[in-house]
Amino acid sequence: MEEDLLFKQLRDMRAHDARSVCLHPLPKEFQPELFGSEMTPDYLGGDYFKIIRNVVGECARLGMNYWLYDEGGWPSGTAAGQVYARNPGAYSLRMVSFHESPFAAGDTLIVPKDALCMAVQISGEWKTFLPGQTIPSQKEDAKLRTYSIRRKKYLYGAEERRSTPYVNLLCRKAVDDFIELTHERHRKHVGNAFGKTIRFAFLDESAMIYNIPGQLPWTDDMTGVFRRMKGYDMIPHLPVLLDAPKDDDGADERRWRIDFYDVCSRLFVERYLTPIRNWCRKNGLLSGGHFGGEDEPRYNADGGFGHILRSLRALDLPGVDAIWRQLFPGKRSHHFVKYASSVARQMGRPYVLTESCAVYGSGLTLAQMKWMIDQQYVRGATMTVFSNYPYSTRDHFMPCCRPHFGPFHPQWRHIAPLHAYAARLGYLLSRGKPSCSTAVYFDVRSIWAGGKARKRAIELHDRLAEELLRNQRDFDFVDDDLLCGKGSRIEKGVLKVGPMQYDTIFVPATDWMDEKALDGLVEFVRSGGTLVTVEGLPRANGGTKGLPGQLLKKSPSGAGKSGRVLQARMNEAAFSVEPVVRLSPACHDIRVSKRMENGLSIYFLTNEANRLMRHRVTFDENTEASLCDPVTGGLWRLEGEKTSEGTALDLELAPWGSKVVIFGLKTETPLKELISTETMALERGWKLRPIRRYSVGEHNYEMKETGKAVFAACQLGDWRGVLGKSFSGDVEYKLEFDLPASKAARPARLCLGKVNHACRVTVNGVEAGRLIWEPFCVDVGKFLRPGRNTLTIQVTNTFANALLDPEVEKAWAQKKGPGWDVPYDAKTRVFEKESLPSGLFGPVEIRVG
Repeated sequence: MEEDLLFKQLRDMRAHDARSVCLHPLPKEFQPELFGSEMTPDYLGGDYFKIIRNVVGECARLGMNYWLYDEGGWPSGTAAGQVYARNPGAYSLRMVSFHESPFAAGDTLIVPKDALCMAVQISGEWKTFLPGQTIPSQKEDAKLRTYSIRRKKYLYGAEERRSTPYVNLLCRKAVDDFIELTHERHRKHVGNAFGKTIRFAFLDESAMIYNIPGQLPWTDDMTGVFRRMKGYDMIPHLPVLLDAPKDDDGADERRWRIDFYDVCSRLFVERYLTPIRNWCRKNGLLSGGHFGGEDEPRYNADGGFGHILRSLRALDLPGVDAIWRQLFPGKRSHHFVKYASSVARQMGRPYVLTESCAVYGSGLTLAQMKWMIDQQYVRGATMTVFSNYPYSTRDHFMPCCRPHFGPFHPQWRHIAPLHAYAARLGYLLSRGKPSCSTAVYFDVRSIWAGGKARKRAIELHDRLAEELLRNQRDFDFVDDDLLCGKGSRIEKGVLKVGPMQYDTIFVPATDWMDEKALDGLVEFVRSGGTLVTVEGLPRANGGTKGLPGQLLKKSPSGAGKSGRVLQARMNEAAFSVEPVVRLSPACHDIRVSKRMENGLSIYFLTNEANRLMRHRVTFDENTEASLCDPVTGGLWRLEGEKTSEGTALDLELAPWGSKVVIFGLKTETPLKELISTETMALERGWKLRPIRRYSVGEHNYEMKETGKAVFAACQLGDWRGVLGKSFSGDVEYKLEFDLPASKAARPARLCLGKVNHACRVTVNGVEAGRLIWEPFCVDVGKFLRPGRNTLTIQVTNTFANALLDPEVEKAWAQKKGPGWDVPYDAKTRVFEKESLPSGLFGPVEIRVG
């Protein structure tokens, strides 16, 4: 860690409008066989903190924020193995597992005291015996399982490659040592910056242990804690808990699983997340971060974080992780950021974190990054941590965890408007209060139950969320905890959770709602609320307890004396509540959210499709409308039509485009759309030349200015036919054309058509604009002149072409040692193949008004 290089990189980030940094140390103890880091000085040592203190000081000088990342590598909780080293015996991961052996006919056996239990399979069923009990003889040979507590050194993966010992996060003493080693040492060395340059702590992918068939998370007092919480002994049920859930499991088996996951989830929050949050609050920081696998509902059972909503509530800055293309235009759009945003809204917190872009590959474009921002921000995110700007890409760090932002990233020179867009949009969408009165029940207990209950719960969960969003209905998630009154209350038909007030609750069919949560639903309806059941009614206790009959029979429509129960099929459920806006014609690709602050209404609309959208959008507003550009902060008055339903605006959303519309502002400048009366096609006479090339050298990435390369005549389209398939970098297109005097003094707009993937436009030697997403259009009227004009378009592609050079792949395949066979490389190469077409495709035209 050389200070001069770190400072240089900080200044580079700041120059490109990246005003916050989360320094992510990878010490040599972290997975050495996989990453091969030789980071010095030693992690968390005195010399390490001398550098950190100076880095924080440089951030303060540059006006940047510094985030306290709480781990050396990931997942958080181990201090790069230093917690484990303090007391390996007490702090090592605990898990319950079993080994299987034959049990011969006629044998008997006394269960030893060092076993949790033993089980014999009799007629296909497992019968459990506790320590000291005698297993009677069987008439036939049988299978015998011995269940015991096993210590596990590593959280996941092949142990010889994952060489950072993890710890038992359900052991409070281990957690206290983690806080002492990491957080307290930061307080000692940079505590004077807490609450100023350092405002956030970042917790990354912490987990108990992955709950997979054959192993369960454990801690030394688990048996007693479970008995206190649930009123019965769990040990006899270990054979069921360690087996994979089955579709034909009975109600008892499902209930045992639910109870076990519930206890683990509560312990994870109580013993790990809450102490860290309490320390952060005491020291002027906000506890933030994310878990691993929150994009898949099944990981509430298997992922080691317990219950995603419950765990996120234990953070001041709840967040998610978009990695491996968990979100990507045309591939996957999911609502999982809603878990974090629901919790933040209900806590009255303005910030919702997304870590995005890790392992997306170096073919990731700025337009795709904008799509990811829009996709998550319309669902409630307000802060993005982009991954990553590497300290080094030398040798075996080149294959690791792409994209690599910074000087060797071709599009880095164009990225500042994206940073400005994310920052200003996040600011707008963290002001005031969200306008949302609809809640959706998150059926985590059915997910815990497993088998067909889990499959159906996940299917209904995902479908209902998508139906609401695609029909412009916003919502937050609620769970059994809130319906039971933990952190909430019900008043006059409204479920109140912090500042949020929900008058309508959607509940997908379930048999496993908590009994008290079901009682809460009944109270909600009786006090005047609207319950919308989807594809069936909610029930508790495996389906044995349902809603009172009189609640459903008040009227043919289900209306009760005060509230009502609506029974809906999936395809009609969304129409039980009012949309945020009304679209004409209807469209399922537009998403919308709304916030309110001091008489202002802030709407954010996104187009998640890769096609142009034109709609009449009706807002339930009667004040003046303004359009805001999040890149520049510009504001323009919009002219709308007043109707009986509010204000109607005719809006155009570009492919993957977005609009911020604000009602209640007095804006002087009207939005003037160019009304084109003539079009001048620029089809012939184009020339190109390379001006900058990025490549993969023997030991590092390289960039070379090509000097005054000679222009060559070209056709618009993919430049690979001219420059070769492996060219990554900047290419200058040039065209000289004559403009009649009659057109020179009129408003004009240059439209470039398709550009892969970013560009800089110069007209007659003056820069007209940088364009990094659609529409690739810019006003050029003031730059044009009568007669001869010179147009240059500097187009930048991605680094994918250079990385996928067959010679690079061949050279890397021959490299041996840590880092060269990192699994991220193979995954990102698949992604990078999609971004190879490069250049100015057109059609290029000047539209004159």
